[in-house]
Amino acid sequence: PPPYEFEGIKCSTMEVLWSTMMKAIAKRSEIQGTFMPASWYHMVIGYDAGYYGYLYSEVFAYSLLDEFKSCSGGNVINPTLGMKYRKCILEPGASVDGFDMLENFLGRKPDSNAFFKALGI
Repeated sequence: PPPYEFEGIKCSTMEVLWSTMMKAIAKRSEIQGTFMPASWYHMVIGYDAGYYGYLYSEVFAYSLLDEFKSCSGGNVINPTLGMKYRKCILEPGASVDGFDMLENFLGRKPDSNAFFKALGI
């Protein structure tokens, strides 16, 4: 219940809280007459876990990119590896589990190493 507080600033309404957070975090003001959290209903309809799927797909994308870079001396254009990608990933489509397709292409279980490397972790 109000008052809400963000970084020691008391906010009387959710609108004031959101505006305060936008200025502090995003370094920009909200568009007057709008209230973005009211239109971002995904968190209350059970889709919240789906957002983790977007980030987790990057783990796999970086594993693929790392494979192309390591097999091509840094140049991602490699016809042989491209054909392997086509055969292992594109052609099976939904007939093979995505994780299995990655394992078939990489020759190992996918991991988070390339993703963490890209993040500098």
